[in-house]
Amino acid sequence: FNFRFVGGTWFDMNQLGGSGSEGVYQLQSQSSDGATSIRVRKKVVDARYLEPDLPVFVGPKFTYDDAVVKCIPVNELPMVKSRRKHYVVIGGGKTGMDAITYLQTGAKVAPSNVTWVVPNDAWITARENIG
Repeated sequence: FNFRFVGGTWFDMNQLGGSGSEGVYQLQSQSSDGATSIRVRKKVVDARYLEPDLPVFVGPKFTYDDAVVKCIPVNELPMVKSRRKHYVVIGGGKTGMDAITYLQTGAKVAPSNVTWVVPNDAWITARENIG
C-alpha cells in the first residue's frame, strides 16, 4: 500500500457529486486559502461515521432544567469546587469511563453515589491489534 498523510486539511464531500470514483479532488487547507490536489485511483471512502461526538465539542443531546441539574463535560470535573452528593454519567464510551474513573479514584465518590447510563456494556478496542 502507498499512503500519504495530509494533515491540516478538509475535504468537501460535495466534490464527489454522488460518486466516490476515481479522479482528481482538492483538499482545502485549514490554515490558509491554499489547496492540495489528490488523485484517487479507485474510490473515496467516507469514514466519518467513525468520528466520535466528544462532549468537549458537542453539547448534550437532551434537555434538562439548569436550576436543578448541573451538566458539565468530563474535562471540567477536576475544577468543580462544590461536591455533589450524587453524580450521573451519561455515555458508555471512553469519555464515560474516564468520568467514572475520575469520580471514584480522583474525587473519592462512593460507587453508590454514581449512576452510569449506558446503551450497552462499555468496551474499548485495542487499536494495535486491528489489521
